[in-house]
Amino acid sequence: MARGIALNDRDRYPWLTRLKAIIDTALDEEKSIILACSALKKSYRKTLGVDQKRVITVYLKGDMALLEERVAARSHQYMNNSLLASQLATLEEPTDGITVSIAGTPEATAEAIVSHLNGVGACTPSTHE
Repeated sequence: MARGIALNDRDRYPWLTRLKAIIDTALDEEKSIILACSALKKSYRKTLGVDQKRVITVYLKGDMALLEERVAARSHQYMNNSLLASQLATLEEPTDGITVSIAGTPEATAEAIVSHLNGVGACTPSTHE
């Protein structure tokens, strides 16, 4: 990605299986963790073991203009705007879990996530704008 080349499923699989191992260890040890991963496709979320009960997703939703602005403001070139279109083309928006708008500040986004997680037992689809 640093070279401006989009990853494919084969590239992502080792990373997803490594994250799945981390998730499984946390579940076995009954520990709560927060793990950041784009998990763009439903199949990726399935590989991770997402069930919205023990493994809950939070989809951080933003429009193209906002995403371009945020990527351009980064001080590194890990993922630049040239890859954003391929990321969005790969994205299969989740229909379950928690959906939170990123239009506000990072603090407001985090607050919306925490509020939702504190307010539910089993996760139900919801949107916080």
